[in-house]
Amino acid sequence: MKVAILIDGGYFLKRLPAIRPFPADGHVEHIVYCLDRLVNGHLEKLNQTLSLPVSWAMLHRVMYYDAKPYSDNATRPVSKKNLNFGISDLAKQREALFAALRRKRMFALRLGHVYREGDWTLSHEALKSLLKGERQIADLTDDDFSLGLRQKGVDMRIGIDIASLAYKKQVEKIVLVAGDADFVPAAKLARREGIEFILDPMWRSVSPDLYEHIDGLWSGLSKQNNRPGDNEP
Repeated sequence: MKVAILIDGGYFLKRLPAIRPFPADGHVEHIVYCLDRLVNGHLEKLNQTLSLPVSWAMLHRVMYYDAKPYSDNATRPVSKKNLNFGISDLAKQREALFAALRRKRMFALRLGHVYREGDWTLSHEALKSLLKGERQIADLTDDDFSLGLRQKGVDMRIGIDIASLAYKKQVEKIVLVAGDADFVPAAKLARREGIEFILDPMWRSVSPDLYEHIDGLWSGLSKQNNRPGDNEP
Protein backbone atom coordinates (compact mmCIF):
# COMPACT_ATOMS: atom_id res chain seq x y z
CA MET A 1 0.00 0.00 0.00
CA LYS A 2 1.18 3.51 -0.82
CA VAL A 3 0.13 6.82 0.72
CA ALA A 4 0.74 10.40 -0.37
CA ILE A 5 0.77 13.20 2.20
CA LEU A 6 -0.16 16.61 0.83
CA ILE A 7 0.53 19.66 3.01
CA ASP A 8 -0.86 23.16 2.51
CA GLY A 9 2.24 25.01 3.72
CA GLY A 10 0.52 28.30 4.45
CA TYR A 11 -2.05 26.55 6.63
CA PHE A 12 0.59 24.41 8.32
CA LEU A 13 2.72 27.43 9.26
CA LYS A 14 -0.32 29.32 10.53
CA ARG A 15 -1.46 26.48 12.80
CA LEU A 16 1.97 25.28 13.97
CA PRO A 17 2.58 27.86 16.77
CA ALA A 18 -0.64 26.76 18.50
CA ILE A 19 0.56 23.13 18.54
CA ARG A 20 4.35 23.33 18.81
CA PRO A 21 5.43 26.88 19.83
CA PHE A 22 8.48 28.23 18.06
CA PRO A 23 11.79 28.38 19.96
CA ALA A 24 13.65 31.67 20.33
CA ASP A 25 15.83 30.75 17.35
CA GLY A 26 16.11 27.99 14.78
CA HIS A 27 12.68 28.55 13.23
CA VAL A 28 13.46 26.69 9.99
CA GLU A 29 14.93 23.72 11.85
CA HIS A 30 11.85 23.64 14.09
CA ILE A 31 9.49 23.70 11.09
CA VAL A 32 11.34 20.87 9.35
CA TYR A 33 11.38 18.82 12.55
CA CYS A 34 7.63 19.30 13.02
CA LEU A 35 6.97 18.33 9.41
CA ASP A 36 8.86 15.08 9.99
CA ARG A 37 6.84 14.47 13.17
CA LEU A 38 3.58 15.10 11.33
CA VAL A 39 4.46 12.72 8.50
CA ASN A 40 5.69 10.07 10.90
CA GLY A 41 2.52 10.40 12.98
CA HIS A 42 0.32 9.65 9.98
CA LEU A 43 2.46 6.78 8.75
CA GLU A 44 2.49 5.14 12.19
CA LYS A 45 -1.28 5.54 12.45
CA LEU A 46 -1.84 3.93 9.05
CA ASN A 47 0.67 1.18 9.83
CA GLN A 48 -1.35 0.01 12.82
CA THR A 49 -3.31 -2.25 10.47
CA LEU A 50 -0.45 -3.22 8.12
CA SER A 51 2.30 -3.80 10.70
CA LEU A 52 5.12 -3.12 8.25
CA PRO A 53 8.65 -3.31 9.75
CA VAL A 54 9.26 0.30 8.66
CA SER A 55 6.21 2.54 8.37
CA TRP A 56 7.96 4.91 5.95
CA ALA A 57 8.00 2.06 3.40
CA MET A 58 4.37 2.92 2.55
CA LEU A 59 5.17 6.56 1.70
CA HIS A 60 4.80 7.47 -1.96
CA ARG A 61 5.82 11.11 -1.43
CA VAL A 62 5.23 14.17 0.73
CA MET A 63 4.08 17.15 -1.32
CA TYR A 64 4.47 20.57 0.29
CA TYR A 65 2.54 23.48 -1.25
CA ASP A 66 3.31 27.14 -0.72
CA ALA A 67 3.96 30.33 -2.67
CA LYS A 68 7.23 32.03 -3.47
CA PRO A 69 7.62 35.14 -1.31
CA TYR A 70 6.57 38.45 -2.83
CA SER A 71 9.78 40.18 -3.93
CA ASP A 72 8.78 43.55 -5.39
CA ASN A 73 9.10 46.99 -3.79
CA ALA A 74 6.36 49.17 -2.34
CA THR A 75 6.17 52.62 -0.77
CA ARG A 76 4.96 52.60 2.83
CA PRO A 77 1.65 54.50 3.20
CA VAL A 78 2.60 56.80 6.09
CA SER A 79 6.37 57.18 6.21
CA LYS A 80 6.69 56.96 2.41
CA LYS A 81 9.79 54.83 2.88
CA ASN A 82 10.63 52.13 0.36
CA LEU A 83 9.87 48.57 1.39
CA ASN A 84 11.70 45.73 -0.35
CA PHE A 85 9.68 42.58 0.31
CA GLY A 86 12.40 40.41 -1.20
CA ILE A 87 14.82 41.05 1.66
CA SER A 88 12.28 40.88 4.49
CA ASP A 89 12.77 38.43 7.35
CA LEU A 90 9.69 36.51 6.18
CA ALA A 91 11.05 36.13 2.65
CA LYS A 92 14.43 34.99 3.93
CA GLN A 93 12.82 32.44 6.25
CA ARG A 94 10.61 31.01 3.52
CA GLU A 95 13.51 30.70 1.08
CA ALA A 96 15.58 28.95 3.75
CA LEU A 97 12.68 26.57 4.44
CA PHE A 98 12.24 25.80 0.74
CA ALA A 99 15.97 25.11 0.39
CA ALA A 100 15.82 22.70 3.35
CA LEU A 101 12.78 20.86 1.96
CA ARG A 102 14.38 20.51 -1.48
CA ARG A 103 17.17 18.52 0.16
CA LYS A 104 14.81 16.14 1.96
CA ARG A 105 14.25 12.67 0.56
CA MET A 106 10.67 11.88 -0.52
CA PHE A 107 9.63 15.55 -0.31
CA ALA A 108 8.37 17.43 -3.36
CA LEU A 109 7.99 21.21 -3.33
CA ARG A 110 5.05 22.71 -5.24
CA LEU A 111 5.24 26.50 -5.39
CA GLY A 112 2.69 29.02 -6.58
CA HIS A 113 3.32 32.75 -6.45
CA VAL A 114 2.13 35.91 -4.72
CA TYR A 115 0.97 38.92 -6.69
CA ARG A 116 -0.25 42.39 -5.79
CA GLU A 117 -3.96 42.81 -6.42
CA GLY A 118 -4.60 45.99 -4.44
CA ASP A 119 -3.15 48.93 -2.54
CA TRP A 120 -2.57 49.44 1.17
CA THR A 121 -5.59 48.69 3.34
CA LEU A 122 -6.28 49.95 6.85
CA SER A 123 -6.56 47.16 9.40
CA HIS A 124 -9.91 46.40 11.02
CA GLU A 125 -8.53 47.17 14.49
CA ALA A 126 -7.21 50.57 13.41
CA LEU A 127 -10.50 51.44 11.72
CA LYS A 128 -12.45 50.54 14.87
CA SER A 129 -10.21 52.73 17.01
CA LEU A 130 -10.69 55.66 14.61
CA LEU A 131 -14.48 55.30 14.61
CA LYS A 132 -14.55 55.13 18.40
CA GLY A 133 -12.45 58.28 18.64
CA GLU A 134 -9.68 56.40 20.44
CA ARG A 135 -7.16 57.43 17.79
CA GLN A 136 -6.82 60.18 15.22
CA ILE A 137 -5.67 59.90 11.62
CA ALA A 138 -2.41 61.56 12.59
CA ASP A 139 -1.78 58.67 15.01
CA LEU A 140 -1.72 56.01 12.29
CA THR A 141 1.55 54.29 11.43
CA ASP A 142 2.76 52.02 8.65
CA ASP A 143 1.96 49.01 10.83
CA ASP A 144 -1.76 49.86 10.69
CA PHE A 145 -1.85 49.02 6.97
CA SER A 146 -1.39 45.84 4.94
CA LEU A 147 -0.63 45.55 1.26
CA GLY A 148 -3.16 43.79 -0.98
CA LEU A 149 -1.20 40.63 -1.73
CA ARG A 150 -2.81 37.41 -2.90
CA GLN A 151 -1.49 33.88 -3.24
CA LYS A 152 -2.16 32.16 -6.55
CA GLY A 153 -1.64 28.67 -7.90
CA VAL A 154 -1.43 26.69 -4.64
CA ASP A 155 -4.99 25.31 -4.48
CA MET A 156 -4.82 24.52 -8.19
CA ARG A 157 -1.64 22.48 -7.72
CA ILE A 158 -3.17 20.55 -4.83
CA GLY A 159 -6.23 19.70 -6.92
CA ILE A 160 -4.17 18.65 -9.95
CA ASP A 161 -1.92 16.40 -7.86
CA ILE A 162 -4.88 14.71 -6.15
CA ALA A 163 -6.45 14.03 -9.55
CA SER A 164 -3.17 12.73 -10.97
CA LEU A 165 -2.54 10.41 -8.01
CA ALA A 166 -6.08 9.06 -8.28
CA TYR A 167 -6.23 8.54 -12.04
CA LYS A 168 -2.77 6.98 -12.24
CA LYS A 169 -3.52 4.68 -9.29
CA GLN A 170 -0.22 5.66 -7.69
CA VAL A 171 -1.55 5.50 -4.13
CA GLU A 172 -4.35 3.90 -2.15
CA LYS A 173 -4.55 6.62 0.49
CA ILE A 174 -4.18 10.41 0.47
CA VAL A 175 -3.64 12.51 3.60
CA LEU A 176 -4.33 16.21 3.14
CA VAL A 177 -3.17 18.76 5.71
CA ALA A 178 -5.52 21.70 5.19
CA GLY A 179 -8.32 23.56 6.86
CA ASP A 180 -10.88 24.82 4.37
CA ALA A 181 -13.41 23.28 2.02
CA ASP A 182 -11.63 24.15 -1.23
CA PHE A 183 -10.38 20.57 -1.43
CA VAL A 184 -13.85 19.01 -1.55
CA PRO A 185 -14.16 18.62 -5.37
CA ALA A 186 -10.75 16.94 -5.56
CA ALA A 187 -11.56 14.73 -2.56
CA LYS A 188 -14.80 13.60 -4.17
CA LEU A 189 -12.92 12.72 -7.36
CA ALA A 190 -10.30 10.74 -5.44
CA ARG A 191 -12.92 8.81 -3.48
CA ARG A 192 -14.81 7.93 -6.67
CA GLU A 193 -11.54 6.42 -7.91
CA GLY A 194 -11.31 4.25 -4.81
CA ILE A 195 -8.79 6.36 -2.87
CA GLU A 196 -9.16 6.61 0.91
CA PHE A 197 -9.05 10.31 1.76
CA ILE A 198 -7.88 11.49 5.21
CA LEU A 199 -8.07 15.11 6.36
CA ASP A 200 -5.66 16.58 8.91
CA PRO A 201 -6.87 20.03 10.10
CA MET A 202 -4.11 20.21 12.75
CA TRP A 203 -6.44 20.19 15.73
CA ARG A 204 -8.81 22.73 14.27
CA SER A 205 -12.52 21.95 14.20
CA VAL A 206 -14.10 21.51 10.77
CA SER A 207 -17.61 21.97 9.45
CA PRO A 208 -19.79 18.89 10.10
CA ASP A 209 -20.75 18.64 6.43
CA LEU A 210 -17.10 18.02 5.48
CA TYR A 211 -17.32 14.54 7.00
CA GLU A 212 -19.43 13.58 3.99
CA HIS A 213 -16.43 14.02 1.71
CA ILE A 214 -13.62 12.38 3.71
CA ASP A 215 -12.87 8.90 5.05
CA GLY A 216 -11.23 9.93 8.28
CA LEU A 217 -9.97 12.88 10.29
CA TRP A 218 -7.04 13.02 12.67
CA SER A 219 -3.96 15.11 13.37
CA GLY A 220 -0.56 13.60 12.72
CA LEU A 221 1.31 16.11 14.89
CA SER A 222 0.59 15.71 18.59
CA LYS A 223 0.36 18.77 20.78
CA GLN A 224 3.47 19.59 22.73
CA ASN A 225 2.20 18.38 26.09
CA ASN A 226 0.32 15.31 24.84
CA ARG A 227 1.28 11.70 25.26
CA PRO A 228 3.13 10.26 22.21
CA GLY A 229 0.10 8.47 20.80
CA ASP A 230 -2.49 11.06 21.80
CA ASN A 231 -3.04 12.64 18.39
CA GLU A 232 -6.73 12.19 17.76
CA PRO A 233 -8.66 15.47 17.51
